[in-house]
Amino acid sequence: MTSIASEKRKLRSRYLNLRRQMGRRLREEYSEQILGHLAGWKPFRDARTVHCFMTIDKNGEVDTGPILQKLVRDGKRVVIPKSEEKTRELRHYLYRGDEQLEKNKWGIPEPVDGEEVGADELDLVLVPMIAADRQKHRLGYGLGFYDRFLSQTPALKAGLLFEVFLQRDPLPVEEFDVRLDYLVTEKGIY
Repeated sequence: MTSIASEKRKLRSRYLNLRRQMGRRLREEYSEQILGHLAGWKPFRDARTVHCFMTIDKNGEVDTGPILQKLVRDGKRVVIPKSEEKTRELRHYLYRGDEQLEKNKWGIPEPVDGEEVGADELDLVLVPMIAADRQKHRLGYGLGFYDRFLSQTPALKAGLLFEVFLQRDPLPVEEFDVRLDYLVTEKGIY
């Protein structure tokens, strides 16, 4: 294991533990503030097809449920991911509602069926993460699903996270890590 991979593993563990300690009420409040920033953001309003990750609740992620509802109300084509475990790639399906979802082995709600959408059809991707730095590098869960996907789509890439996990010091970065275009926290859009 490289020293960068080892550093990332330690950071993941530390940040996940901190995030799991945040109370549900605070996460919901911050998630609503993130939605408020997105709702007023021109790229979000103008996007026709938006990929939105599904929240891993046990990991204390930003709650994307209200974001999905807003996207649907606004008449957007909403696309959600499905993990292909063998290839470690994401496939993308039109979101029709929670009735099409089942949790996978990592506890992530995923579509069991639906209309597949190509990565080249997306205008905006809302990206999950554990932490990020000011240079817009993200610390993911370490399996590479999103980095593979993000390297293949021309869409605008916006990471969603809580401000406390936006660190001042640069994250350790490997050659396959994809830099985001924007970060969205409860404090604003960077």
